[in-house]
Amino acid sequence: MRKLVVLTFMISLGACSSATTSGAGRTPAPGDGSYDLVISNGRIVDGTGAAWFWGDVAITGDHIAKIVPRGMLARASAKRRIDAAGLIVAPGFIDIQAQSYG
Repeated sequence: MRKLVVLTFMISLGACSSATTSGAGRTPAPGDGSYDLVISNGRIVDGTGAAWFWGDVAITGDHIAKIVPRGMLARASAKRRIDAAGLIVAPGFIDIQAQSYG
């Protein structure tokens, strides 16, 4: 049986939408910007119910800066990179049952 590995970020989904634009109302091109972390080549499961897709995720501080199709952050500047080939990346995933004691 193949082991399924999931990279999970405990960052709110709201952080993703607020961090997708920067500057004076401009949307940055997918390759520009400097990030703390870029996770590339993963299967993105965004929690919306949509089908997964191959993509890259950029993190700045404790916010998701971008979620883009695979390869679009290949030239972006990043302090650290993770190749998530063969892994599932679930940005913004919150396990609601983890805190359900009662």
